[in-house]
Amino acid sequence: MITQGHEASGCIAELGPGVRGWSVGDRVIPAAGRPCLECRDCARGDFAHCLQVRIKAFAYDGAWAE
Repeated sequence: MITQGHEASGCIAELGPGVRGWSVGDRVIPAAGRPCLECRDCARGDFAHCLQVRIKAFAYDGAWAE
């Protein structure tokens, strides 16, 4: 069973060592999917045009999961 929640948002609570470009309290929206890393577009590094993108809350647990 996959937990729903494909539209997520939040605020950064803490940062790991060496993280730059982000601050605690920044509002964020995660990507709604993950590239497959196997198709021809992913193979050339064009992840935005993945032919088999895996959508959060459909292919894997979404934002309602712990």
